[in-house]
Amino acid sequence: MDHVAQGNATAHAMQQQFNQAVRMMNGSAPQEQAEAVATLQQLAQRGMPRAAYNVGVAHLRGFHVEQSRDQAGAYLRMAAEQGYQRAYYPFGQLLREGGLTECQEMPLDLRLYLAAKWMWRAACKGEGRAAKALDQAWVPAIFRSLDKGYYR
Repeated sequence: MDHVAQGNATAHAMQQQFNQAVRMMNGSAPQEQAEAVATLQQLAQRGMPRAAYNVGVAHLRGFHVEQSRDQAGAYLRMAAEQGYQRAYYPFGQLLREGGLTECQEMPLDLRLYLAAKWMWRAACKGEGRAAKALDQAWVPAIFRSLDKGYYR
């Protein structure tokens, strides 16, 4: 089996695992739902952005995992950086709201700039909540700070 065929087989197997996990999360017993989240975590670690997004949302809601903004942020960042569009807005929202351990030392304007970057990407893909968030007073304030040269 050549590398391309092997890669396709792996991708197909991962997609099947993902589909099974999603089915288990919808209407199964709590133990099966917890197993489904564990499967999604494994898939996320293997590079599947849709799985990372779902695990991030599970951590946001405390769905069969510890409710954790930091864990949610890590998984949503993973999904967003891999181009999974549905992760752009919630990751940007987490950055905007603050409270992520990774951002504690970050200047507020820089954190808000990063949040706006992800929300802009979401808005460009049709996410209405992102467009509405970008139409608020905190966005122009970021650019006034950047214009003053604070981050050059």
